Amino acid sequence: MSVFIAELRRRNVFNVIAGYAVVGWLIMQLAVVLESALHLPVWFDTVATILVIFGFPIAVLLAWIFQFTAKGLVRTPKNPALSKGVNSKNTITVFTLTGIISAGLITFMWLHLGKTSLVDANTENQQPSPKPPINAVSSSATQSIAVLPFDDFSASNDQRYFGHGISEELLNLLSRIKGLRVVSRTSSFAFIDKDSTVSEISKALNVAHILEGSIRKSGNTIRITAQLINGQTDEHIWSQTYDRPLSAENLFAVQDEIASKIIQQLKGKLTVVPLKDSDKTLSLEAYELYLQARESQKLRSPESLALAAQKFTKVIDLDPNFAPAYSGLSETYLLMEAYAGMDKQASQQKATPLVTRALELAPNSAEVLSGAAYLAKDKNTAASIKQAQHYATLAIEANHNYANAYFLLGGILWEQGKLQAAIKQYKKARLLDPLSSNILSNLGRIYLFIDDKINAKIIGDDLVRLHPNQPFGYSVLADLAFKNGDYSNSHNMLQSAYALNQQSTSINRNLARLYNLVGLYQHALWYNDSATSQVWYGIYTDDLGLASKQLSKVKDMTDIAWFLYYLRDYEKTNQIVNGYIEAYQLLDRPIESAASADFMIALAQTRKVLGENNEQLLSMLSDYLQDKPTEQVDSVNEIKQRTLLAMLTGNKQQSYRWIQRMISLGYVMTFIDPIFDEVRSDPEFQDTQNAMGALRDTYQGRIKAQLASPNPVWIVPTGKIQDPNNSLSLTSMGEDI
Repeated sequence: MSVFIAELRRRNVFNVIAGYAVVGWLIMQLAVVLESALHLPVWFDTVATILVIFGFPIAVLLAWIFQFTAKGLVRTPKNPALSKGVNSKNTITVFTLTGIISAGLITFMWLHLGKTSLVDANTENQQPSPKPPINAVSSSATQSIAVLPFDDFSASNDQRYFGHGISEELLNLLSRIKGLRVVSRTSSFAFIDKDSTVSEISKALNVAHILEGSIRKSGNTIRITAQLINGQTDEHIWSQTYDRPLSAENLFAVQDEIASKIIQQLKGKLTVVPLKDSDKTLSLEAYELYLQARESQKLRSPESLALAAQKFTKVIDLDPNFAPAYSGLSETYLLMEAYAGMDKQASQQKATPLVTRALELAPNSAEVLSGAAYLAKDKNTAASIKQAQHYATLAIEANHNYANAYFLLGGILWEQGKLQAAIKQYKKARLLDPLSSNILSNLGRIYLFIDDKINAKIIGDDLVRLHPNQPFGYSVLADLAFKNGDYSNSHNMLQSAYALNQQSTSINRNLARLYNLVGLYQHALWYNDSATSQVWYGIYTDDLGLASKQLSKVKDMTDIAWFLYYLRDYEKTNQIVNGYIEAYQLLDRPIESAASADFMIALAQTRKVLGENNEQLLSMLSDYLQDKPTEQVDSVNEIKQRTLLAMLTGNKQQSYRWIQRMISLGYVMTFIDPIFDEVRSDPEFQDTQNAMGALRDTYQGRIKAQLASPNPVWIVPTGKIQDPNNSLSLTSMGEDI
């Protein structure tokens, strides 16, 4: 070994290693500085480091083989003091060690780059995490930007909505730049009034650049200042101040100029897709009202939606050719059904002509196309769902950065039972709008739908943390607790959600569902006294006359089909269901979801009673619910389906075993399904029903106790509660009834 080391010294290999280390380190540091100063791609310093590392073994070999002399670079002669065998052995040792070092470096870089690529790929397909991403901006985010709300520096400080509108219009314009990922408004504006640095915002949104600025209105002039910032280094790349006479035309011109400057500053092939004339208005008054209407719409309260509708209507009066105003008003009416209690049919009737007019004015606008997709999806027929998918796809083609289009497409695919495809679209929407409560909420709900409880819990916790004053997170966690059989915690979460939005149709419906499950039927009516809820009241209390009377007021065809089934009107049930089957071709593909399985079980029972052939349905259900030992099934939906299928096929004892499994896990089910009609007088069934009733009463007592000592923010009923027939007077919910 000492001979080999002496030979390394003779050939100056150690000197080369030391010199190479110093020069290599300087090259890597210079690469980092140049990347930042010249705004080079983020992979520039990585490539420089790789070249330096892989150059090391080459330098060692060259040092062994050659040396510098007065005559230049010449081959190093063999050591005459060593034998031919020792010289050969030393050469073999050098090449072997160099090969081992090279292999190690290649392996290390392969694993490191592979891991980095996986992380970058998962940026788009990431599983929800408890906190927004705070890692360094990945290479996939190089061509990306977030537009922060422009500050209001006007003397009266009353133009905040105007600054926000300018920011949003810039965001919409930048989103049309091909090759640039633009984070949506919801996430960019989430940092309003928060003491976050540009670097923190950049990391949270996973973008490389931040555009911020300010506006100042004074009389008939407007000053707009914009600055582009490197999100990693917090360095200003470009800034400009524009002083213009106040007019809509000047505002749009400034926005176009800012977008052009950004294209010049960012590296890569970026081109702007120009806006159509119908996407703009030259009426300054109409433009300002439009910005105000959008601000009101985003608050999602009954009052704010009513105000938004008034302002959008005024905008249309001022400029009848401004397409976004029609689209905004149509969306407002559709939102009123979910957030302000408007009748579904009425909201659709108001929205339909508006969508038609918007499409006439701007058939290639992503915003307008998404509005059309929203309306078609809301109608929820086989034909309208296909039409909705078509519009959503066109919206994505029109603007690849329009998160709402991906969000809508995810919902449409969900309606079609294409769950994994839906999740993929929701994740794309989330990449563009990572802090959106709507996107996170729907992602959480689809995870619940496929029984992915881990991801559903993560999303629910994220929503509560990020949006504590909105009901979405509490609703997701309430549904999760319900699926887990934790009904008292589900009630706790639902009441917290209800306190934040008492007009929410889904929250009221879920509260009613929970109260019905635990036998508090009148409580359900207090929170939801709709015709649908009153039909449920009649079914649960065996007042079928009341249920039949209220059924005529129900509009949703899916609800009508289920109610007819529970009322044992099999002929009408079969007629409606067969229409669904033909429209959606349900018998042409395997059962894909729990909701479809419930539907097929009810249809099989209907056909059994009518004496029709249901062998195909039973075969499909058997394929979907393959034989499993009872102890291996934990999902409440799956246990319920197996209970019903066993009873449907005449296997009573197996059905009872599944019910006992449900009781052992703490799940409650009702026995209103007509499938149990044949065994209601069976003593063993009655014993099983009583055992389930005892468990239900336990949960009922816990929920009553919560209502007797409610959380201060809860809104619980006081005084008397009347049943629909006024035949029963009930005391406060906090007391025994």
